[in-house]
Amino acid sequence: MAGGKVTMLARLGRFLNLGLTVSPDERWALYSQADAVGSDLMLVEGFR
Repeated sequence: MAGGKVTMLARLGRFLNLGLTVSPDERWALYSQADAVGSDLMLVEGFR
């Protein structure tokens, strides 16, 4: 990172989710992806 060179490794087709990590020997990269993004909104009437 000290050299400032940027190299594209891959184009991800989905959303990068909770993180990215690289193995200590810099041979592997691991990331999580979100296959679906969404949420639910519900109205509960008479809730106590």
